[in-house]
Amino acid sequence: MVLVLKAFLLLCLQGLCCASSNLRGSSEFEAVDGGEGRACRGAHSSDNLASYYVLFNEVASLAACKEKCIAEALCQGIEYADYGRCEVWTRPGGIQASRPASRTTCLTYALAAVATTSTTTTAKPWSAYFEGIDGGEGRACRGEHSSDNSHRYFKLYSFVPTLQGCEQKCFSEPRCKGIEYASRGGRCEVWTRADGVEASVPLRGTVCLAYHGLRENPGENSSCHTLLEGESCYSDTLWAMVHGIYEEPASYPAPLSPASSWEDFQMHMHHVNPDGCPAPCAPSLPTSDAVLCQSRAVPFHFDRCLVEINKKESIRYKQIGEVHGRKFDLILTPTGGYNWGFGSGSGLSGKFGKIAIKAGKTATINFSFEDSETGEAVELEAFFFSLFDLDEGFVIKERAQFTGFESFTLSSNTEVSVESSDDWTTFGSTEKAWRCGNPRDPMKIDEPVKCAVSGTIDLRDRAVTVLYAGKSTFTAKFEAKCTSRFCFGWRDFIFAGSSSLSYSCEDAPQLGLCAVFGDPHFVTFDGAHTVFMGNQAIWLVR
Repeated sequence: MVLVLKAFLLLCLQGLCCASSNLRGSSEFEAVDGGEGRACRGAHSSDNLASYYVLFNEVASLAACKEKCIAEALCQGIEYADYGRCEVWTRPGGIQASRPASRTTCLTYALAAVATTSTTTTAKPWSAYFEGIDGGEGRACRGEHSSDNSHRYFKLYSFVPTLQGCEQKCFSEPRCKGIEYASRGGRCEVWTRADGVEASVPLRGTVCLAYHGLRENPGENSSCHTLLEGESCYSDTLWAMVHGIYEEPASYPAPLSPASSWEDFQMHMHHVNPDGCPAPCAPSLPTSDAVLCQSRAVPFHFDRCLVEINKKESIRYKQIGEVHGRKFDLILTPTGGYNWGFGSGSGLSGKFGKIAIKAGKTATINFSFEDSETGEAVELEAFFFSLFDLDEGFVIKERAQFTGFESFTLSSNTEVSVESSDDWTTFGSTEKAWRCGNPRDPMKIDEPVKCAVSGTIDLRDRAVTVLYAGKSTFTAKFEAKCTSRFCFGWRDFIFAGSSSLSYSCEDAPQLGLCAVFGDPHFVTFDGAHTVFMGNQAIWLVR
């Protein structure tokens, strides 16, 4: 008996028999409205923005989900579903409500305030190349003043796993002035505003930093100068870029890499030997006339989704998009008994969604977003909805009506008519179809199309893109309007998310820049920098 007891105590001392180890944090969590069979919500039972939590999938147990919360300094509570979905809530106001949900548990974290306070005593988590704006932690970046937050000021990257990863995005952007990083969702804003980040506002879970890397004016008492061949320090910088970074990588700390520019290496040499190597001037890069993307817009992928048609009830575009690692569906539901599937049919047409409207009829359609697994409503921060090829036959005009949107975009020479009445805005056709001009790609409608009868058509002139914000559902009306008593047939309406008129940053065209300068320097489209000496034909291909 004594031997058994000694063995048991020895195992406990080694941490192998502690029954409470699997229940770590149980006393630190409190059930919301009973906990089991409840899904967490914000201020009320319908308040469920994706920005409120960090999502983890394939989490094996409730205890493992609790561990995720304990490891997150801003955790306010958790929602766990027994199929492995774990939401770690970081909403500043915490979990204030819930709603019934099978196989789901909602708990608040009792030590949330302690966890938040402890973060203020830790060392700054960013590198020496950055400086916190107004302290950095718990701040969101702004432009000239606290209300100046145009999406044109930054490039947005989602699902960046760490602050260091966001720093790397800045290092690879020649115009970077600073970053804003939020751990929830891995949101990384790389600020390229000409005057940089000048202000900030409080926002928990977010860091705002100014980048103090390469500057055009490195100091008040010194002037910048990019080295030329034959000057002092030129050969040392060239050796560092061509050989040193490969042979002695430990001597060249981040953000230096084999893809770094000549100016980056010269700046490193300047830090090592300020008196012998001048600070370089910032490279002058050409500006772009491209339309800036809408960073908060969620893209739709009609070319990747599956379509499920219920002729009497709905059309479902499965897994058409993704938010914070969760796929969602787009569901079209008609009101007033409108029937699908007649005429030229409904569903998909290449990279577009398509519905058919009978001549002389109007269809009022509800568009909604649902989680692909749970079926719960999904609210999108913003999204585009575009209509294309708005044209007409000899006796049928195409009209579409929208309400509740934030803005819309038409081409400068649009052929689409616009009328506003009450809360609805109507977009209508004005030109004949002539059996040509059907677009094939929503992001390439800026390419003109030649028609045998009507000459060249600019597809942008027959399109409209509408921007919605903060919605899980919206309603639109589609009409095939007859201008004669003898009116029959169907009109197709094709639609997508982004278009060449306005687009999300993920859909945005990726502009390439390559350069050849001096005798040996080559910068390729992916930003890699190399040196070549000798005679050889070189193709720069994108």
